[in-house]
Amino acid sequence: MIEIFDLSYNSDWVKIVANWAYQEWHKKNRIAYRIVEHDYALRAQSLVLPKCFVAVKNQVPVGMVSVKKKDLQTKKAFSPWLSALFVMEKYREQGIGTALINYSVQFVQKRGFSSIYLFTEYDKTKELVEYYQKRGWVSVCRSKDFGGNNVTVMKLNIKCR
Repeated sequence: MIEIFDLSYNSDWVKIVANWAYQEWHKKNRIAYRIVEHDYALRAQSLVLPKCFVAVKNQVPVGMVSVKKKDLQTKKAFSPWLSALFVMEKYREQGIGTALINYSVQFVQKRGFSSIYLFTEYDKTKELVEYYQKRGWVSVCRSKDFGGNNVTVMKLNIKCR
C-alpha cells in the first residue's frame, strides 16, 4: 500500500528526494547538489508553495512530486505548477506516479485553483506528453526551459466539486 506524505512529515527524507532530483534533472543541468538539497529543505519547512509530497511504501520513500507557485520562467502568468514527478525505477508502472499527481491536484483544488500546469523534460518530451495526456492533461504550447531547451507546456483543468 502506498501512502503520500508532505515532506515536512519526515525531514530525514530531504536528502533522499534531493538526491533523486539531483540525479534525475539537476546534475545534467550542472546545478550543484547543495543547492538542490537546500531547495528541498525549504520545501520541508514551507507552509505555502512550493510543497513536496513523498510516496511511501512499507515506510520507505519510493517517489515524489512537487507543487510550485512558479516554475517555467517563460510562462510567469501560469500557476500553480506540478513539478519533479519521480518514482524509483523498480516501483514504476504500479500507479504511484498517478497517485502522486492526483494527490497534488487535490491539494491545489482545495486551495481554490481551477487548473495546474507542468512542462516536460526536453529529452523525454514525446513519452511524457503521452503519459500526461492519458491522465487528462492537454498541451498548451511549446516554450523554452531555463537552459534554452524546447519543452511542452501542459495544463489540467480541475473539475469543481
